[in-house]
Amino acid sequence: MALAFLGIGTTRSGTTFLHERLRAHPGVWLPPQKEIHYFNFERPYGFWNRRHLAHLRRALPDLRRALAGRRGPAGELAWQLRYLFGARSDAWYLSLYDAPPGLVAGQIEPTYATLPLATMRVVQRLHPEARLLYMMRDPIERAWSSVTKSTAKNRRRPMARVADSEMLEKIDRSALEMSTYIEQIERWEQVFPKESFLFGFFDEIVEAPAQLLERVLRFIGVDPRGEAPPELWQPVNDTRPWKVEIPRPIERYLAERLIGPTRALERRFGGYTTGWLARMEGALGRP
Repeated sequence: MALAFLGIGTTRSGTTFLHERLRAHPGVWLPPQKEIHYFNFERPYGFWNRRHLAHLRRALPDLRRALAGRRGPAGELAWQLRYLFGARSDAWYLSLYDAPPGLVAGQIEPTYATLPLATMRVVQRLHPEARLLYMMRDPIERAWSSVTKSTAKNRRRPMARVADSEMLEKIDRSALEMSTYIEQIERWEQVFPKESFLFGFFDEIVEAPAQLLERVLRFIGVDPRGEAPPELWQPVNDTRPWKVEIPRPIERYLAERLIGPTRALERRFGGYTTGWLARMEGALGRP
């Protein structure tokens, strides 16, 4: 089944918030697995890639409980079995979105923000009418959150024990690319029409999560009426317990490399992006 909507980015910008809140809505269907990575791991690298193996390790305890009849609906078990052990193909991938009638089917895949143009065209071929959700965050904060997650939270160690060289390696390898939003947006807009996009901001999750969720629901064609769940404001996938203030040399390093794309972003969007740009200019102006 072709998707009605696809969250294409970006990591550390509130996409887990969207996944959890949309999955809880009675008019929306999302698969049990937030990120399948079909277009950047399953499709190009085959069945036993590292992302798939990580999903398998996480799913095995739930599968054992479900098979023993102690947890989980049968439909979810069938989905997990099809996802984990089905032969990879475009037909297999589309079968993962066989939503019940009347529900709007979607997927949240923030790593798709940086797909190559040729792969974006494959996405468009399989989901020609999809609405695309693109979330942004202060580029420096997004990059720093990514570094915090990969070097501290995932490894269960305080940031004070992470060497500057390790931080810079992570920044150069992946954090910078994911924070150059304007380049990603312009590449996606070569493939999908501009009216296919909704651009959201992490700042909205902090300041007005209910309004953001309503905007997203209307955009994907779902009635947003009804009370917002009481846990709407609560953070998900939170790295705050592991974070420390970003070291000034790291902040400056990021500002030097991200200020050009952020200027272009600010010219298009204004609003929150104006504050992001001012922060970078301030970082570069300090001794």
